[in-house]
Amino acid sequence: MFWWFTDDRRSACMENQFSIVAATPIRFRCIGTSSTKYPKRYRVDLAQTLDRLPELNRRELKALGNALAASLSRQLGVEVAPLSPGVIDTLLVNG
Repeated sequence: MFWWFTDDRRSACMENQFSIVAATPIRFRCIGTSSTKYPKRYRVDLAQTLDRLPELNRRELKALGNALAASLSRQLGVEVAPLSPGVIDTLLVNG
């Protein structure tokens, strides 16, 4: 997953943007589960950043959650449930 900052609010409507297209890489530690009922669907319970991120507003957190879900889905080869902003911890994890 990658992050970039833009000052051009006209085109993006957000300063902080997230994507699986190359820019500034950011790493996350994700803890989640899949159930026997839906073995091809992964649900993230907690996503913690391992790299510094700026303070994000609600819209940016939602965009980050969408990018995380897309990235995980691509890496794991399964469907990933949408991440709510409440499961994303943007405070830097030490260690």
